[in-house]
Amino acid sequence: MRKPVPIARIEGIEGAARIECEVDTSGNIARIIPFFESDEITPSKQLGAITDHITPVNTAKLVRLMIHEYLSHRGGEEVLDDVLEEIDSFLMKHKQIDAPS
Repeated sequence: MRKPVPIARIEGIEGAARIECEVDTSGNIARIIPFFESDEITPSKQLGAITDHITPVNTAKLVRLMIHEYLSHRGGEEVLDDVLEEIDSFLMKHKQIDAPS
């Protein structure tokens, strides 16, 4: 396989959003890219690819932003509240939580 692209789905919005990872030749993640699979969702400029400092904390922040973006366009779903709680708990442990936009 050449240039495999690992894809992650977010619980609660599996059919609407995904995260793709570009892997470099040494097998390390070189870039994490958020995608919305619906034309109804136009991501804000705040939501972009991670190319530097690819860490679990930055990845969790990206997932959090994606969920907030989804909620601002489509409204709430109960499972997303649980996912956001888990992400916020993780970020609080790492003292890296920011206020949502």
